Amino acid sequence: MALGERELGTARLEEAVTACRLALQELTRGRVPLDWAQTQTLLGNALASLGGRHGNTEQLEEAVADYRPALQEQTRERVPLDWAESQMNLGNALSTLGQREVKAERLEEALAAWDIWLTVGEAAWSREFVQEVRSRRDKAQAEIKRRQSR
Repeated sequence: MALGERELGTARLEEAVTACRLALQELTRGRVPLDWAQTQTLLGNALASLGGRHGNTEQLEEAVADYRPALQEQTRERVPLDWAESQMNLGNALSTLGQREVKAERLEEALAAWDIWLTVGEAAWSREFVQEVRSRRDKAQAEIKRRQSR
């Protein structure tokens, strides 16, 4: 997946989607819930990257749909860093969707996910990365205000 995000093409991201889907056939939620959740998150990341590049709303919607159940297993109590990272990824995907929609609902959901991330992220990630997430949050918040002022 990391290679796919660095390359201009989408072949490696598509391979990552296929690999995650195959892995999920073995890594079931009932048997290995945290491994399942991590794989769901990786699948969501690959789909969000593809959706972002292609402008494919369906892939972004599927990414959001993959993050949400993963967060039911990756709770703050069990795996706080994984939980926070999945919240951030959810926020990113929701923000991308929200930029493509007229309504501000997705952007508001993205703000909520990033705010949740900040509760752990500020202490666990670098200052630069925290500032990057805050910047995304600020841009989304400004866009919401802009839409509301119409």
